[in-house]
Amino acid sequence: MVRRLVLVAALLASVSPAGHAHPPGRVAGPTIEDLIGLVDLGTVHGELALSPDGANIAVLERRANLARNDYDYTLVLVPTRDGQPRAIADGGGFIPHASEGRRTGGPADRTPAWSPDSQWVAFIAEREGRADVWRAHIDGGRAERLAALDGDVTDVMWLSDGRFIVDMGPPRAVLAQDEEQDADFGYRADDRLSPIFSLNRMPRGDVRSVLVDASGHVEAIDATARTALISTENAHRPVIAPRPGAPAVQAPPREVRVDRDGRTFRCSTGLCDGDIRSPMLLANGDVAFLRFSGFARADTSIVIWTPETGALRHLPLDQDRLACVAGREIYCLRESTWRPRELIAVDPSTGATRVLYNANPSWSRFARPRIERIDFTDQRGLESYAHLVYPAGYRSGRRYPLVIVQYRSHGFLRGGTGGDYPIYPYATRGYFVLSVERPDDLVRQTEVDADTYFIEQNLSDEENRMKQDALDAFLSGLERRGMIEPQRIAITGLSDGSETLYRALLRRHFAAAIVSTHPSERSAWWLQSETLRAYLRRYGDIAPWTQSEPWRSWWNTNAISEQSAAIDTPLLFNIGHSEAMGAMELYVRLREQRTPTEMYLYPDAYHLKWRPLQVLASQERGMAWIDFWLRGVEVADPRDGERITRWRALRQAAPAAPAAP
Repeated sequence: MVRRLVLVAALLASVSPAGHAHPPGRVAGPTIEDLIGLVDLGTVHGELALSPDGANIAVLERRANLARNDYDYTLVLVPTRDGQPRAIADGGGFIPHASEGRRTGGPADRTPAWSPDSQWVAFIAEREGRADVWRAHIDGGRAERLAALDGDVTDVMWLSDGRFIVDMGPPRAVLAQDEEQDADFGYRADDRLSPIFSLNRMPRGDVRSVLVDASGHVEAIDATARTALISTENAHRPVIAPRPGAPAVQAPPREVRVDRDGRTFRCSTGLCDGDIRSPMLLANGDVAFLRFSGFARADTSIVIWTPETGALRHLPLDQDRLACVAGREIYCLRESTWRPRELIAVDPSTGATRVLYNANPSWSRFARPRIERIDFTDQRGLESYAHLVYPAGYRSGRRYPLVIVQYRSHGFLRGGTGGDYPIYPYATRGYFVLSVERPDDLVRQTEVDADTYFIEQNLSDEENRMKQDALDAFLSGLERRGMIEPQRIAITGLSDGSETLYRALLRRHFAAAIVSTHPSERSAWWLQSETLRAYLRRYGDIAPWTQSEPWRSWWNTNAISEQSAAIDTPLLFNIGHSEAMGAMELYVRLREQRTPTEMYLYPDAYHLKWRPLQVLASQERGMAWIDFWLRGVEVADPRDGERITRWRALRQAAPAAPAAP
């Protein structure tokens, strides 16, 4: 523990902004410590739960615990009318999301579940490495484990008859036996082996369901019984479904419908068209749902539909990102470009909002930076946008260095997809930050099936082309406006953003780049699981050694390391252990051709980094790398006394960058 606290102190000491003084009495912009200190409400999909009597909302909140290098979860109760939010139970630590045994680094969904009498809340908590179901009384004085279950719980639903449906993974004893047997005797390379993520086999990913009664008795149920129970509970809830007769395409025309008294009511025109999601039933019988419209479908609204009369009300909510439940009012987790998640109530008659719980009141001490949205429509009519965050102390007429962050830019601008690239701390340090929302061919997705769309986008290089066109347009526009320095632009990326980054590096020189995900390589074919290879063979002779067109040309175009001679941008790899192998070929090639590069690996990290200290370290290294290459600022690392010396040597040995066009 002492060593970890020393490392925390060293990390925080290395991230103080360099070269920026702030007038007395004014609060500096947020730093990476401020970001890691934010309280998160819910997880990716929201996870709000409204009590049956409509009096309280239950939600799990999360705080980083740097001393433990983990997160602390707390079950919070928020009254919908009078009263203050209060903690009623300890939710334990981080539970990783896993799909068929493979972890992504993101948090597992944990939606609380209410008892029929609104007096208890069931929730999933992590304690000593186990994910179990607990229940807490609303008075906050009692919390107890629901039942002794042999597997880690992934979901819980409290039925109206008082029983619980609990989903869980394989028995812990079976997983431990598998791991011990593999270690002692080895294992066959089967479908659970995916070397691009790990040389250990992925654990079994089967999901089981059980029915638990109030006494703790556990009964196994099959998928059919589970589906029947859930269907009975949800029989009168509204749904969004394909319209009758609509073709089975990737994103078909949809409708909202609800069944009442043997009749089915449908809303399939007007405000019920387009990108509609999350149907909810209000206490008065009206149906509410989210609608996304406008340029690049960035505008958010709530639509209220009265099935019996067909009346529709439209409640615009700007470009806020919402996750909602409904009762007397509509209750939403709301976030926007500058505002972290908070819990609000929306009046379904007027659209007026009120804040029920602001988990981060101290965020208001920071002056809101100027944020501008930039829209772009390419020659095919595809729409995309980016948010431009202005640097602290911005002065009109002056050019500034720029940092590009990808690949989604809706909701709170924290750090791009994955959180590795802290947008507001970069602005605090004097950079413009361009937060890019990747374009999507929303129209074509409604015209063809998923397989056809996949082949078209890849073989025509359409997906890459639309992303590069949008990026070029954003940059050229800022250059024409005299706002950025063309020779001092950095690009960052994770996941889809890394694909855009690698292709951009083949086309132009940047002052610096940071990447968090490995590139496309021929090796990805044999490092993937056999299951995935079998799936991809549906598209033809697709293996990288094929001599058949068009896939032969596809591999020649998309294997990044084979084009490494075109990359002269200083590139920092911040890669999780599970994806490091796929990045090694490009890293070694760049080193051997003297392109400035360094690689940092993060143990127990997956597609996303989840440990708070690793997130901080990744952000600090990235900011130091960009400071060094864009501004010549050398930020020392107390844990790595030779970093500046190494980076100076990289700069000295690097081939000269090309002249500005």
